[in-house]
Amino acid sequence: YQLETIDDHSAYMWQNKHLKAVPKAVQDENGQEIVNWGERSRGVLEELEKAHVYIQQCDERIKSLESRLSEMERK
Repeated sequence: YQLETIDDHSAYMWQNKHLKAVPKAVQDENGQEIVNWGERSRGVLEELEKAHVYIQQCDERIKSLESRLSEMERK
């Protein structure tokens, strides 16, 4: 993935009221929403995978910080 920062990702989400990879529904001439479920499902899966990458990155950072803190406390 072209993984943007968490800040950029959340800023896009809040500004546009949807996740970047999940396409918004469009309306037909009668105002009915048209949703391409295959495209939407792929987008949801991509966003879920990105979330797991972000979680893994946060977990690694937490472990590193905990390790550094333990070293500082031992000294």
